[in-house]
Amino acid sequence: MIKELLISFKDNLESKSSNPFFGTLILIWLIKNWNLFYSIFNFDPKTTLAKKQLFILNHFKKHPFLETLGYCVLKSICLLIIAYFLINLSRLIVNFFEKKITPLVYKWTDNNSIVLRTVYENSENERKRLEKRLEEEREAKLKLQADYDKLEIKLAERLTKSVETQQDSSSKKDEVSSGDTKLDLILKKLKKENKIGAFELIGAAILNNRAINRDDTNVKEFASLGLITQSRYVSGSSYIFSLTSLGQNLHETILIEKLK
Repeated sequence: MIKELLISFKDNLESKSSNPFFGTLILIWLIKNWNLFYSIFNFDPKTTLAKKQLFILNHFKKHPFLETLGYCVLKSICLLIIAYFLINLSRLIVNFFEKKITPLVYKWTDNNSIVLRTVYENSENERKRLEKRLEEEREAKLKLQADYDKLEIKLAERLTKSVETQQDSSSKKDEVSSGDTKLDLILKKLKKENKIGAFELIGAAILNNRAINRDDTNVKEFASLGLITQSRYVSGSSYIFSLTSLGQNLHETILIEKLK
């Protein structure tokens, strides 16, 4: 309990002494009563306690506490006013020389190291504007890069489709070329075997929708070559045949050669 009171008193004393007014008041009161404090700590060893108490009582009789305290308070206020006036006066002098005299001296002696505040503010505003514009340009560049990446992906997809289309077209051309080669081979075979006339007769019968004997040797050969195919049954071994696309191409080729 006593320890807590002492700690509280110590903290209170420290907070009061750190305050400008109370610190000044305590200092002035100690100076005003210096004789008392000096004597308390420097009594003659032979001085008795009664004499010490009598000395303290006589001191406060000559210097009443409230009167002395009021005098110290008044003096502290005056001293604070004078102190703060001097502090602000010194600050005024320092600021005046730093803000007015020193820039003027630099302007006279080294004009390149001093600029006007308006010039500085304009430069600062221009810097901020350029930084903002740079940030906007950076964002726009990132957006354009993203759009460019998307376009590259779309272009790659279209190129892939174009290549596939070209490959399909090439495959179809190869198929047509292969078909043409097969047609040429069949035409050469029939010419070599003197069966062009037989194929023309069978082709004419097919075009006239006449029945053909499927057991005929030429019919079997032409069917095996993929030139004709059965369509429907008529009677016995007679069937209605039709020309395949290859057979139609061969028939047209033979007619064209005859017309030349």
